[in-house]
Amino acid sequence: MKLIGVPFGGGTLSKNEGCQNMPSVIVEELDVEILQVDNFNVEVSFDVIEQKIALIDEPVMLIGGDHSITYPAFKGLKHNHDSVGFIVFDAHPDLQSDFSPPTHEDYLRALIDEGELDPENVLLIGARNISDEEQEYLEAKKIRTLSVSEAVKEQIEQFAKNYEILYVSIDIDVIDPSLAPGTGHLEPNGFSKVKFFELIEPLIGRAAIIDLVEINPEKDVDGKTVSLGIEIIKKFCF
Repeated sequence: MKLIGVPFGGGTLSKNEGCQNMPSVIVEELDVEILQVDNFNVEVSFDVIEQKIALIDEPVMLIGGDHSITYPAFKGLKHNHDSVGFIVFDAHPDLQSDFSPPTHEDYLRALIDEGELDPENVLLIGARNISDEEQEYLEAKKIRTLSVSEAVKEQIEQFAKNYEILYVSIDIDVIDPSLAPGTGHLEPNGFSKVKFFELIEPLIGRAAIIDLVEINPEKDVDGKTVSLGIEIIKKFCF
């Protein structure tokens, strides 16, 4: 699986500044191609990401950067595939009212509202900070969700089997902040490392694209989050 670093933090709304530095940290340990993006020009950066993904014909893991990179990356995948299953691990649903361009708080809503992603093809896992507006949207669109306590790998495996093409997105804040303190929004009662690795097991070798986002080396404690991120990368790629 090809590793591509996407050092883009322009969609954080200034809430996780520094997450764009994760690719430069891991490049010291892993063989990573770094994509050239502009943190001061969202539209240009999104176009670079979308076009890069559209031209790739092998499985890819993207290392962010903030969660807004999923928006152009998913659109890039759709250039060549009509039906894509989308599995996202995140403490937040990222379905806030639309920003323009999309940010890390509404990228998923933008993909759905723009017709890029069928809500029936979405499985949201681990969300535990959901606004009233987001809850209404989840219910209106009938988006499938699994809470931290509900999630089991068999359900994820069954969902994945419905799609030949899968996009898996991982926001590190789905993990409990005691294990992953280096991120913008610390939400208690997240997954343990053991549970998370159990849940992703059915997805290894199945996804066309995986992204890992919102790890912020500048907010990390004793390198815990960066180390966990590298462990997740190696689990999928090696």
